[in-house]
Amino acid sequence: MALAHFHLDAQQRHVILKRLLDTLTLRAERVIFQLASKSVQLTRSHLSSNERPLAERKISILQLRMV
Repeated sequence: MALAHFHLDAQQRHVILKRLLDTLTLRAERVIFQLASKSVQLTRSHLSSNERPLAERKISILQLRMV
């Protein structure tokens, strides 16, 4: 592992790996949110006017769960 080259103690390695994991998790969450937003836009554009109210409620519920 690349961190072994720097002669860090276990706690320092843990902190670095934790920050790396947090960064990767945050990036993954952003990508998921962007994909979900694009999906919502596509869904809205393909619905008929009578299908929209129910779909908008479902979309609102999903957006609340993502926050």
